[in-house]
Amino acid sequence: MKVMLTVVPNHSSCEHTWFYDSINRIEPYTNYYVWADGEVDANGTRQPPNHWSSVVGYEDGSAWTYDENRGQWYYHKYDESLPDLNLDSDDVVEEIL
Repeated sequence: MKVMLTVVPNHSSCEHTWFYDSINRIEPYTNYYVWADGEVDANGTRQPPNHWSSVVGYEDGSAWTYDENRGQWYYHKYDESLPDLNLDSDDVVEEIL
């Protein structure tokens, strides 16, 4: 018997403990995901840090979702329920390898 295992090391569920800890800035998870500040336009509306598009899922096509608790935007290449891990973080790379 052969077993094939698919590993997707670029994101997790938004319900993962790491993501909750990252939202709440609990170390070492604070930078486990891609977070960024955005802008506030002239109308007082929050705007994402750039115009990157999500591949699927999010209605307006943005690859960014604002988190009220953290006060920042998180990046998701796919659906907003799948936040991207920060693969520039040595801690994240060590965890997934």
